[in-house]
Order: sequence, then structure tokens, then C-alpha cells
Amino acid sequence: MKIKKLLIGDIRFQYKYGFYFLYLVFTFLYVFILKVIPESWILPLAMVLIFSDPSAIGLIFSGAIIQLELSEKTFQSLAISPIKPSEYLWSKLLSLAIISFISASIIGLCVHPINNYLFFAFAIILGSMIFTNLGLICAFKTHSLNQFFLTIVPVIILIVVPGCIYQFYHLQNWFVIHPGVAIVEMLNGGASSVLSSFILITWFCILFLATKKVIKQEFKNKKELKR
Repeated sequence: MKIKKLLIGDIRFQYKYGFYFLYLVFTFLYVFILKVIPESWILPLAMVLIFSDPSAIGLIFSGAIIQLELSEKTFQSLAISPIKPSEYLWSKLLSLAIISFISASIIGLCVHPINNYLFFAFAIILGSMIFTNLGLICAFKTHSLNQFFLTIVPVIILIVVPGCIYQFYHLQNWFVIHPGVAIVEMLNGGASSVLSSFILITWFCILFLATKKVIKQEFKNKKELKR
């Protein structure tokens, strides 16, 4: 019940600050671009755009959300409430995954690059949560938006770039141990999609525990300050 209320609150918060509107604009801009480019470019470029969506939402939006919550004292209020760090984290993961899934689905259905709907959906949702975990860790470890953006640049390079390279160039199957490559493999419904799904679950669990630890410490710090 707490997660449900937190999730509704996060969705309203994101809607209030224009996150949904912003991504709706970007989504239709992507669709327009994919409709006017040569047909031979559509599939690979569509996959790159769909793959980059969760990274943009999870990494960039999470930092903006945390900074807004801190400036409005929302996070401080939640930290001293009976809410658990895991509940706070799940709410953030699910709310941002919803935006990612809506955006990716619109792009995918409009240009028809979806080979396997189950793997496609799983890759978007789990990929979004992985990026959001990374974004939240970076957000809580920095003290301003400028610091946050500087911190996520190497993260984006390390995760997004290999996935984009995998989309355009043939690489060995063992590259799917990389989370970005695993996401791209599943988006394409490739032969290693099942293996990629287990790899993404493993990455998610590791990052979830790491993010939960960071949030737990932040909750503890805010409670001590309140005293």
C-alpha cells in the first residue's frame, strides 16, 4: 500500500514538472525522424533511440528528481516518515520505468522494429531500472546538478556506447555480459535474449542492493539532523 501511494505521488510529481510532456515531445520527434530517413536505416537507428531512452530517463531524470525533492524538502519529509528505503526506491524505479515503456512502445509500434514483444518489454523495463539505480547513486553522491551531470557522463559512455556499437557491428556473444549489450540483444530478440535476461536480472539485483544501501544511509542522515 505504501509503495502504491508513493508511486502515485511520484507520477504526479513527474507530471507536474513536465517530465511526461517532455518525453512525449521527444518521442514524437524520434518517430518523425524515423519516418523520413532511408528505410535501410530505420531498424538500427530505431533500436539505438529506444535503447538510449531508458538511459536518458533513468540517469538524467533521477538526478533532477532528487535535486527537486531536496530543494522542496520532500525527501527530508519522506526520510523521517515510516517509509522504508526499499519502498522509496521501488517507487522511483517503477515510475520512471513507466515513462520509458510508454516512450519505447510508441517508437517501436510506429516503426515496427519489435521482433519479440516479451523480450522487448522486459529489456525496456529492466534496463530503465538499471539506469535509474545508477542515476540515483550518482544523484545522492553529488551536491548539485552540475556535479551530477559531470558524474553521469562516464557512466553513459561506459554503458550506452558499447550497446550502440553492438547494434551496428557484429560482436561475440559473450559481450552480452555487458548490461548495455544485453539490453540491445533483447530489444532485437536475438539468439542470446534468454541469457541476456538473466544477466540483466543479475545486474539489477547488484545495483538495487547498492542503491538501497545509499538511500538507507541518506534516510539515516536526515533523521539524525531532525533530532
